[in-house]
Amino acid sequence: MSIIRKYLPIIVFIILPLLLVLIWFKKGLLFAGGEEGVAFYNLSKNLSLISYLWYDANGGYAISIFLPRISFYSFLEFFFKLGIDGYILQALTFYLLMVVGSLSVYYLVKEVVTKELSKEAQKVISFISGIFYLFNPYSLTQVWGRGLLAQMFSFALMPLFLLFIILGIKRRKFLYAILGVFASFILSPAFVMITQVVVIWTPVLIYFVYNFLTSKDRVSRLFIFRYSIFLIVTWVLVHAWWLIPTFKVGGQVFSVVSNNFQENLGTLLGVSPYFTISYVLRLTQKFIIFTANTYGKIYTTFFFGAISWIIPVVSIFSIAYFKKIKELKFFLIIFLLAVFASLGSNPPLGYFFILVFKRFSFLQSFRNPYEKFGLVLMLAYTPFFALGLYRLNEMLKKRFSDAVLLLIVFLVSGVYVWPLWKGNFSGAHAWTKIPGYYKEADTWLMSQKVDGKIIQLPLMAGDGAIYNWEFPYQGIEPSEFLFTRQSIGRIVVVNKIYYNVLLQRFGNFTPYSFGPDPDISKSEFRDKELWQELAKLNVRFIVFHNDMDDQFIGAGKTKENFREYLKGQKNIKKVNTFGQLDIYEVEFSDKISHIYSPQIKTEYVRINPTLYEVKLLEGKPASLYFLELFDPNWIAYGEDGGLLEHKKVFSYANSWDIKNSSGKITIKYKPQDYVNLGIKISTYTLIFLILVLLYMRFRKITL
Repeated sequence: MSIIRKYLPIIVFIILPLLLVLIWFKKGLLFAGGEEGVAFYNLSKNLSLISYLWYDANGGYAISIFLPRISFYSFLEFFFKLGIDGYILQALTFYLLMVVGSLSVYYLVKEVVTKELSKEAQKVISFISGIFYLFNPYSLTQVWGRGLLAQMFSFALMPLFLLFIILGIKRRKFLYAILGVFASFILSPAFVMITQVVVIWTPVLIYFVYNFLTSKDRVSRLFIFRYSIFLIVTWVLVHAWWLIPTFKVGGQVFSVVSNNFQENLGTLLGVSPYFTISYVLRLTQKFIIFTANTYGKIYTTFFFGAISWIIPVVSIFSIAYFKKIKELKFFLIIFLLAVFASLGSNPPLGYFFILVFKRFSFLQSFRNPYEKFGLVLMLAYTPFFALGLYRLNEMLKKRFSDAVLLLIVFLVSGVYVWPLWKGNFSGAHAWTKIPGYYKEADTWLMSQKVDGKIIQLPLMAGDGAIYNWEFPYQGIEPSEFLFTRQSIGRIVVVNKIYYNVLLQRFGNFTPYSFGPDPDISKSEFRDKELWQELAKLNVRFIVFHNDMDDQFIGAGKTKENFREYLKGQKNIKKVNTFGQLDIYEVEFSDKISHIYSPQIKTEYVRINPTLYEVKLLEGKPASLYFLELFDPNWIAYGEDGGLLEHKKVFSYANSWDIKNSSGKITIKYKPQDYVNLGIKISTYTLIFLILVLLYMRFRKITL
């Protein structure tokens, strides 16, 4: 019993997340929708999409933000190939993240904050901290309610990373820096956006500066300096596989963001009223809880409003510990910084935030700062709430025993976040199950020995969809995850050069419905017949979704309008039906393929989405067409290594002129070399660090 009592807090933080995932996944459904789609439905397909700089869906386009997921998803895919269902792996992932996040906060507060207090106080305060971090309004609405994997992984990584770094400084051991880097490698999906990198590193960098300035001796300052440099360099090398391509190619994306200052500023000013100081201090947000009414009108009542005010009121009582606990000053600094950042353009310092927002272009990614930086605020709040509650309970203990403490924990981490306990924390359509006929259709499509993409109809004017399945789905159009062939099913801004032409053909084009529209008035993609345009995309099959909700199609069109349109189209015929899916075949010349020449015969081998080898079967001048979205980083070269002249064809695709069409041509997406280089650097660094740790362990050397 004494052992159980000793480790009771740890046992609780292992069991509580287990209860949650058992409740959430009891029906065997996937948590899906929003911006993540159905990422866990087919982990092998998902991994193939995110492993390259060229995203092999929706006509293909360059994107670097998914690269940090490669390591973790590779680990998951191993078990997926063993036959473990995606929803089970998703449940295990969520469980891991909740356990790591809550336990990290528990040890962070215990090792850093409460060292000067009694053993009883250490246990209680640390335990309350872990509970509060797991169950609070921000965790409900912005971590789990938003459904963003980057936010969930940051929830686990931020306190763990900070814990290791602080322990390393306190104990003067570089070992903890290495452990922190390993943790960031395992939980690297947290870094899919530059904002998350800033969020996770902010507390660490502030701690470095805080300790450097407060250290009284030169030796301590020298160690902090060396330790910080070692950590940063090691972290950069371990994460080279996504850092190098992000800075080499991702800068194009950042420049687009920074060049749209007025639009970004407009977004900031538009969302700021939803997180004024009264909401931020309560870790709530008007938009999600009150306006969107995700959790019901009960959250607009006086009772629930009063519960949310318990958090800042109770935290005030932590003032009693400021003289005794030195590290509270550090948490106060990041708390104040997080409040300032989360408030955005709101008073009292909104004008200064806008000035910084304009001055530093990369910060324009924080267009919704509370959504991003609120995670730091939640972490900073944790020790203040726990200490304040413990102090308040001590003041009232003689009269109420521990009733006040238990009641407040019950109200804040139980009643207020009840949707977490029920599993309905992310809207009505967050839990779904893909109908079996999608797998049947995919199997049939892959059995057709023909080179070609598929396109999803009805064609939507945006990127979102609702599917009326037994367990409905709402989020980005998910076909890129559901089908093995490359699927075109949604707008991704860059593909509007041909997508808008198709929308106009179907009569559901709406100007500026999804960002700026390119000039298609003289489009070479446009043709007389639908089949001719689809041939220019190498689309051989149409998947018609009878299970799609009409409201997302756009321009007042319905599924029936699309069905009627297809009936009158030449060279397009229905060839099969699987459940609510009708499959149409598009007939055009067999000479057309993903890579082909209009003048000569060719054969090609796809090595991966960024590398192709083309064999030329006739020796005469010709053009070579590559039906992927045009990007100047696509290069083609012959056996002599000489680069071919790159042109655009059909207003969207790639073309090269070949003067001597004999031998072999290689088509390559050049920036993928940065990914390959980064993978080598990351791999060698990890191997080196592991060997160093093993050597130190064997030699019993303290690092």
